[in-house]
Amino acid sequence: MRSISQRELRNSSGQVLRDLAAGEELMVTSNGEPIGVLRMDPPPTERRRVVSPEQYAAVMGDVPTLTPDQQRAWLEDSRTDDEGCDPWTPA
Repeated sequence: MRSISQRELRNSSGQVLRDLAAGEELMVTSNGEPIGVLRMDPPPTERRRVVSPEQYAAVMGDVPTLTPDQQRAWLEDSRTDDEGCDPWTPA
């Protein structure tokens, strides 16, 4: 594994990225002391999901879907709504 200094990483970041893309692993050093290893992270083979489509449908099934016009109207209404409430002001 090739070592590169923090300065080389900063000054030659383009070349470092090309080396990583080519599959090279690099040890980064600061003042001669190793501080970390850089390697290319392989792309995920499939899209990662926090919840499954079934779980999402079970939770969101009753939530109405808004059309783009309804979304714009809702957003505009939220911008022109009453004055905001300051939670720190005594009632």
